[in-house]
Amino acid sequence: MRSLLLAILCLGCLGNCLLAQYDDDFIYGTVIDAKSGKPVIFATIQLKAQAKGVITNQDGSFRVPLQFKDTGAVLVVSCLGYDSKEILFSALEQKANNRILIDPQPFQLKEATVVGKPKRPPSARGIVKRAIERISENYPMEPFAYIGYYRDYQVKKGEYVNLNEALLQINDFGFHQNDFDQTAVQVLRYHRNDTFERDSMAQKPYDYATKQKTIENAFLYNFGGNEFNILRIHDPIRNNKENTFSYVYRLQRDLLKNHSVERAPDQSMHGDRMFVIAFEKGKYASDYRVLEGEGIHTAIRAKGTLYISQTTYAIHKLEYAVFDHTARQMQKSKQDGSDVKLVFEIAVEYKPNGDKMYPNYLSLHNVFTLKKKPFYVKEVRFEADKGCFEVTFNKSPILWIDRIQDNFVMKYKRKRVKIARVQRTSSAIQLFPEKTVFQDMVDDLERYGIAEFLSPKMFALDFVNILDNQGNSLGAATPLAFEQFREFFAQELLPAPSENKNVPYAMEKSRPMYKSTIPTSFRNTDGYWLNTPLKSKTNP
Repeated sequence: MRSLLLAILCLGCLGNCLLAQYDDDFIYGTVIDAKSGKPVIFATIQLKAQAKGVITNQDGSFRVPLQFKDTGAVLVVSCLGYDSKEILFSALEQKANNRILIDPQPFQLKEATVVGKPKRPPSARGIVKRAIERISENYPMEPFAYIGYYRDYQVKKGEYVNLNEALLQINDFGFHQNDFDQTAVQVLRYHRNDTFERDSMAQKPYDYATKQKTIENAFLYNFGGNEFNILRIHDPIRNNKENTFSYVYRLQRDLLKNHSVERAPDQSMHGDRMFVIAFEKGKYASDYRVLEGEGIHTAIRAKGTLYISQTTYAIHKLEYAVFDHTARQMQKSKQDGSDVKLVFEIAVEYKPNGDKMYPNYLSLHNVFTLKKKPFYVKEVRFEADKGCFEVTFNKSPILWIDRIQDNFVMKYKRKRVKIARVQRTSSAIQLFPEKTVFQDMVDDLERYGIAEFLSPKMFALDFVNILDNQGNSLGAATPLAFEQFREFFAQELLPAPSENKNVPYAMEKSRPMYKSTIPTSFRNTDGYWLNTPLKSKTNP
């Protein structure tokens, strides 16, 4: 009876934990493919009356503020290859994950009666070439602005870590302007979400010198730690005249040169009929930024898809992924499901407003390796008054019992120093060299200063066969794979910014976003929201 009671109590706690994830101020939902039962990623959830909205997360989930429930708002759910669906906001449940099913609807070509000599269908290369040539016609050359939700986060062993969120206003002065130099970004709201786990080592910039944090077979400039600029430079449509990423580089010049292309079955999107063009890196290409002019290994493969309007030749969407077929660690890509190691993948979508195309979302997903040291030395202190060195570790070390001095090798002026005694304290290991040698060290410390004294030519301390309770060797690095996501979802298009590019409170592009000045009353952001994912992943 007691066991049964405990089981019931545990189930009750689990239910309360799941309910606790849902904020009372929001309605939650997940968009599901009605045929496959799988989550629909990057579906647009738009408030029909207000023309504001969000994009679904990697698990198909989304949230919308409860304040819209009493306004009679209607949610419009739309996504490439699916029928659009309208839902009354008031019909959705609170403190629950509302499942919204949408039906796949691949575009069906209508039958046509051919009169006279039929026209030859356009080639894939011809379609792409025309789409690139018409970028200046289909995208705004005049200033425009929009507000959206930005986040960057990592996934470690299936769980979210290091989640940062922001509401941003993007002031773009037209596609003819250099995006990095001219576009001004205003941080309206920033949130370092500490309800999710923080991993300080994984947050550090990529380090190709020590190899502590790297993307295998790829190089990524860190823009001074500004993750949003890393994301934005990977929009090859907006930056079609600039170098973006391998192997698209400059879209205008390099996409067709570096890839083979072919037509796939047509689809519909934003109420328009689409050419679907599949392209693949089918020949040898080099990336001078990675190997200084030498070619990337031929086992690196890349493929992508373009969705191009058959009416205007505007590019509505681009997907691109790079894979490493030589890697031992295999990972399925969400874009094609292949069992190869993903290096990075990009998805960018624009949607029409009037006769121009404006941003809908931009996503960059890459995999990196972090070499973590589970057991390491935190500090070595020179204690002149005590006649010793104090060594502290992040964990309690296991030392040789019978010859504990042999765990430590001390050198002074490149000569080995005999350690007379080793003593444990509650928080450190104290190493006592011979007194005469230690006095010489004290004299040199006063003469040269601590920085010079601790240089390798003066003093060195090494450790031999020291383990922690889990068997980790001191200083040994354990490679750990992380996934990195950077995503921006537009919520509303705004009136054009002034031609004056001195935008107040503009984000510094070479510093992390959290170091930007955030105004307290610059703009009312009550109508916009952060689409924070649920802390615990649940099945949709």
